[in-house]
Amino acid sequence: GAAAGTAAGMIGVALLPSTDSAGGFLTGLGFQGASWLYPLILPPLAAVVAFAATRASAFRKLRELT
Repeated sequence: GAAAGTAAGMIGVALLPSTDSAGGFLTGLGFQGASWLYPLILPPLAAVVAFAATRASAFRKLRELT
């Protein structure tokens, strides 16, 4: 799900017109240089944080039960 959404968003941004398009709407928007890495890095980073938080919460609850 997240990978497909990320890919679709990146394709959408890549298809936006460049700044040399006269009178265009949303021209000049896009990733340049290393900024292409942000959409690729953020979903796995969010998954790692969510996993760590869920694991910590589960262990905390299990310690309460024993």
